[in-house]
Amino acid sequence: MFGWVHVPDQPTGRGVVLCPSVGLEGEACQMAYRVLAEDLCEVGCTVLRFDYHGTGDSTGVLTEPDRMAEWMADIGGCLDYLRQAGASRLHLVGARLGATLAAQAASDQGGVDSLTLWYPWTKGSQFVRYQRALRRMYAVSDDPEATDGGTEIPGFVLPAALTAEVRELDTSGGDLVLPSSVLVIDAADPETGEVIRPEYGPPGSVRSVGTGADALFGVELMRASVSDQDIATIRSFILGCPAAEGTVAVHPTIRSSARVDSSVGAAVTERPVFFGPDGLFGILAEPEEPVGGHQGQRVHTTRGSVPTFGAALFLNAGSLHHVGPGRQWVELSRKWAASGVRCLRMDIGGIGDSPATGPPGILSSYPPSARDDVACAVDYLAPDDAGQVVLLGLCSGAYHSLLAAPSTGVGGVAVLNPMRLPASEQGPDSMGDLIDGAPVGSWDTPEEQERVVAEASRRRFLGGLRDKGLFTPLVRHLPDRVWWAARLGKGGKDPVDALRRVVDHGASLFVILGPDEWPGIGRGREHELRQVARTGVFAITYVPTLDHSFHVASGRKDALTVLDEWILGTPDGTLVGPEGTKIIS
Repeated sequence: MFGWVHVPDQPTGRGVVLCPSVGLEGEACQMAYRVLAEDLCEVGCTVLRFDYHGTGDSTGVLTEPDRMAEWMADIGGCLDYLRQAGASRLHLVGARLGATLAAQAASDQGGVDSLTLWYPWTKGSQFVRYQRALRRMYAVSDDPEATDGGTEIPGFVLPAALTAEVRELDTSGGDLVLPSSVLVIDAADPETGEVIRPEYGPPGSVRSVGTGADALFGVELMRASVSDQDIATIRSFILGCPAAEGTVAVHPTIRSSARVDSSVGAAVTERPVFFGPDGLFGILAEPEEPVGGHQGQRVHTTRGSVPTFGAALFLNAGSLHHVGPGRQWVELSRKWAASGVRCLRMDIGGIGDSPATGPPGILSSYPPSARDDVACAVDYLAPDDAGQVVLLGLCSGAYHSLLAAPSTGVGGVAVLNPMRLPASEQGPDSMGDLIDGAPVGSWDTPEEQERVVAEASRRRFLGGLRDKGLFTPLVRHLPDRVWWAARLGKGGKDPVDALRRVVDHGASLFVILGPDEWPGIGRGREHELRQVARTGVFAITYVPTLDHSFHVASGRKDALTVLDEWILGTPDGTLVGPEGTKIIS
């Protein structure tokens, strides 16, 4: 199990375990818990934030049996860890489904002095229904990956057994034996201004109106923020609980590395690393034993074969921390490391566990320092030969990969769904050029918000028709020259130029696009893209099942299949991809 322990300079004997939620809520918890942990540490609390088995950087996968029992054991193990480190007063904090799990663990295991429930789900079934509704925002059709009775939530598929276990969670009754000190932070009733569920929690619970539910859990992570008032409420509550007596010393035990199984069976070694002058953070995955080459022949393109990569650098996708969308960077890096590719999952400055570059609790997907951060990571991975490194990124990570490739001298770049592309003349605070039709914006004005929401709604509607196959034959049979003619006279920047600059600097380049990105980059430009393929090792792939944020399981599977072929090779050196994909190389 992976976790962070925050040790205060002057410990008070209070130990706090932060229980995360899962899915998109778990990603929001990562940011909020870092802010909360640092705040509590400053007032003498020893704080442990962790990933359940099968989530985050911990070992295992969600499909393993008895996940719920394992998660309860994880919380108990964290409590034992703090006890052994010297904490004598133990406090559990949980947000959303993490609150439901924390309440169940506190009742089952006892020995907890206080419990904080931060915007809790009272029942696991509420979480499942809400997550299924979110899933419908990204694709209308049911995903074949979840037809075994499991539940697909954005970014993850909960197997049938785990879905049933989550549904059975119920903290709304009086059956649980909870600590005498319980804090419930809940949203306010819009009419009365009081907590929306005043009856929730045992008698004597402290109930507080929270101010950060929508800002943290009701928006995309790149626009999420943590409520200072919520943090202050939790701090005051924990400090108001009885303190330990006498002198307290805290001595946590830290493991520097762990042996982790990969999806292909071979084990790899993972360890946390800090690098660069600012102490950027990452997880390095390496083969446990030397591996004699990749499985398969290198993919052939018009201008040669894809090079053999010795190292891969995984960049943040938007404001997600280094585990990647749906934890895919974790699973992919372990698989590639087992095949001989050293993999670093990094956090650029201001995201995840790297040093903050702005106000606490505020994220930025495009910080000005990102290009220098990538250069530091490349130098750490391969100080003597940057040519053996391939950069990998989704969305903003794709942008940072394309921007950093020419100056770092890496041997390859593989990007998925870029919404922005580096400009030919890039200023220090520039965010590049937004591709045509991108359903994103600054949200700075009501007009901009209306435009972005309308564009997203239009794409969901068209996506529903696409899922039903109503206009697929028409679109597929329109020649590329028709689309080329349709965009004549529109003007604007040519997105192919940004791709050409990477190839011209000698790096191999692989681009994977879904339906949101293909019209702004590939449609009507096949001739220009083939010209790029004649100048260097280059391929671009259209995956019709792929959504922008990797939230839909079938699209993730199709995209990662062709990505594996590019990085690890194929039996005959031919880039094939799943059925329905379009490849230009």
